[in-house]
Amino acid sequence: MARVRYDEVDQYTTNTTNFFQLKEDRDVATVRILYNNVDDIEAHSLHRVKINGRDKWVECLRQINDSVEVCPLCASGNKIQLRVFVPLYIEDDGSVKLWERGKKFIDKLISLCARYNPLCSQSIEIERNGAKGEQTTEYLLFPIKGDDKTLEDFPEVPEVPETFLLNKTAEELDEFLDTGKMPGLEEQSQRRNPATDEGVKRRTPAEPKARRNRRESF
Repeated sequence: MARVRYDEVDQYTTNTTNFFQLKEDRDVATVRILYNNVDDIEAHSLHRVKINGRDKWVECLRQINDSVEVCPLCASGNKIQLRVFVPLYIEDDGSVKLWERGKKFIDKLISLCARYNPLCSQSIEIERNGAKGEQTTEYLLFPIKGDDKTLEDFPEVPEVPETFLLNKTAEELDEFLDTGKMPGLEEQSQRRNPATDEGVKRRTPAEPKARRNRRESF
C-alpha cells in the first residue's frame, strides 16, 4: 500500500461530487438541468484565493446592502465573483454532476426556465465551441426532446464540497490576510507554499463577526 504524507492528503482525497466538463472543441453531452423553474437558480457570491498553491473559492460574508468592512476579503480589495453550480443529470451514464458557470450563464438559464417548466423535463444537448485555453470559448444549449419527468425522477443533487467552497468567519479571514494561512488548513500550509492571493492587501483586523452566507436567487 502506498504511503501518503500528511501534506499530500489533499491530492488523494476524493468525494462523491463530480464536476462537469467538456474538455475539447465540439465536445457534446446530453443532460437534464435539475431545476424546476427560475426560483431554483441560486448563485454564490465568492472570492477566489490561493491556498497551498491552489485556487479556492471562499463565500463572501456581505449581504447586498452591507458595507465592504463586513467582509475582510472585500475590504482587502479582493473582488466578488458570482458563480452558479448548475446541477446536471448526465443521460449517458445516469450520474449527477455540478457545472460551475459565471454570471453571464445565468441569463441562459433564465431563458430556458421561461420556455420549459419544469426545466428538468427537457433533454438538452450542450456543445463546447472553443479549443482548450481559449478565452472566447462558449457553450451552446440545444433542447432536443421533452417528457413528463419531474425532479423526483432523478437522483438527489449533491452539495458543493466544503473542500472546494470554503465558508469562513470574518475572524478567520482576518487571520488569513495577516498570516497567509487559512484557519483549519494550517497543518498543510506549514510544509507547503503559504497561501497568497495577488492583489490582496492586509488590513487592520476588525472585530470578529458572525459567519454569514450570501447567495442570490433569480
